[in-house]
Amino acid sequence: MRADVRSMNPLHIGEPAIRKSPSITPGKKSLTKPKAERSIIKMMRKRFQQKILDPIVALLKQGTSPESIALSMAFGMAIGVFPVLGTTTAICIVVATVLKLNHLAIQIANYTVYPLQFVLFIPFVRFGEFIFQIDPISGDPQRIISLAREDVLLLLKTCGISVASGCFAWLICAVPCVLCLKIVFSYWIKKIPSGLFSR
Repeated sequence: MRADVRSMNPLHIGEPAIRKSPSITPGKKSLTKPKAERSIIKMMRKRFQQKILDPIVALLKQGTSPESIALSMAFGMAIGVFPVLGTTTAICIVVATVLKLNHLAIQIANYTVYPLQFVLFIPFVRFGEFIFQIDPISGDPQRIISLAREDVLLLLKTCGISVASGCFAWLICAVPCVLCLKIVFSYWIKKIPSGLFSR
């Protein structure tokens, strides 16, 4: 009877009931996001391995010196952001031929920095306009970049002076960049594990 009273009395304070806390399971988002990030990182590593590391290792196996590869890649990256779109491949061929650089290494670096050519186009042009104190290009930067991609000749016709000043600004920046990149690439190439050469 006493047990019945306790069960019927809503104010009764007895031993606290043991309740099972709901199991906390990670949601789909918390599982999906790390998995997606891992897949992106894995894809980037694979692309880096195939497009950059494997060709460099192949050059080293052929007897090409690390200094030659480093200098070629330094020139390739500097030329790759030259502010006249559609000309970098030809310029790399000419520079590699004149300076006796490695054609494969210089083109690898050129194509690696290809997206940066669009990013740095306007900054180079603005820097050149500042150096020569000329009137800046009027208009939307996105439209100018689009025009540079679609019709370089029309861009040079309408904005030739500004683009030429941007080329001069690029030249000022390219010289120290080549020197610094050469040092960085020389150090990096010499750190490539020797086990890769036996594959």
